[in-house]
Amino acid sequence: ELEATHDYLILDNGTGIHRSIRQFVTSADDVLIVTTPEPTAIADAYATIKSLSTIQSLEIQTLVNQCTSLDQGDKVFQQLQKTTELFLHTGLSQAGQIPHDLQVVQSVYDRDPLVLSQPQSPAAEAIFRLARHVIDVRKTKEQNKQESYFPRLWQRLLGEAA
Repeated sequence: ELEATHDYLILDNGTGIHRSIRQFVTSADDVLIVTTPEPTAIADAYATIKSLSTIQSLEIQTLVNQCTSLDQGDKVFQQLQKTTELFLHTGLSQAGQIPHDLQVVQSVYDRDPLVLSQPQSPAAEAIFRLARHVIDVRKTKEQNKQESYFPRLWQRLLGEAA
């Protein structure tokens, strides 16, 4: 029912990647690793990328959140990309970056979605660009349409249970 009534299903999991989460991720059409410029967050992002790097069919994209500048976001991405290429022999794609924006904090306090309450804020504009990026990537991949998500997930879960 979810797939029949929704264009996108976004699963958000916390830091690290437990075996059960890995099953969800490996069945996904797209994987987006979100990090911040903080060293511990970058290390966590790399650990997640490392745990997924053995899955041949995944194209991993990264998003840097809470950047103080575009340059900072680019540097974080380049650092992750270089480390991934050097040690894991695989590449990453950059999905974008979202700037640090005090309107996000206010939106959380007000319990109003940022893109509705402050659509012209820098973070909201970056979220709109990210949404456009996700849609464009999906359109490109539609040409190689796979089986829908839940049948792939159930097949994976049943295969591992056997």
